[in-house]
Amino acid sequence: MINDTSNKFVYHRKSPSFKGDYLYSLNQLKDIYPAAYQQSLKKYKGRESQVNQPIPGFEFSWNDLIHIAPISPKLITEGLLKAGRKYEDLKHSIWFKIPVALLKDKKVIWYKYSGKPNTRTDQLVAEEFEEFSFEKYQEMTLVPDQTLNYYKSKIKEDQPLLLFHLIPHILVESPIDIRGLEVIEV
Repeated sequence: MINDTSNKFVYHRKSPSFKGDYLYSLNQLKDIYPAAYQQSLKKYKGRESQVNQPIPGFEFSWNDLIHIAPISPKLITEGLLKAGRKYEDLKHSIWFKIPVALLKDKKVIWYKYSGKPNTRTDQLVAEEFEEFSFEKYQEMTLVPDQTLNYYKSKIKEDQPLLLFHLIPHILVESPIDIRGLEVIEV
């Protein structure tokens, strides 16, 4: 059945500072768990201008929404290894496996993150965002080549990297109840 979302999933990495039974956007986390907010904000070092940017065409800013991946963390790990990361250098991580059907009553946005010219600036570009289609959604089965090339470059230069660089994001209205969800460890 084409409209069936029961076997479709998205993924969210559990922060080491995670608390509670709900995923919150950074802007909500600031008031609910200030220490966790400060810890989570560190991932924006060097990209601070992105934090409160409005998402073009939507009534949200970047950190009003929870950022979720359309790709299994196991594939991300395989991509890092393929790009030259040593197994012993991989950090253990815990991920929530979220059924797409759980998001049906929320505002959900697809961020293409294509890396096309003029879309990789400090300003978010409208053509990179669209309403999420529950019916059309398919989980990614491969790390994109441009992401693998980015990983290779950063690993070769011994530089920190962004795990989801040039991987589409699913941006979801906060909060998300994660009680009882499957957890994946990689």
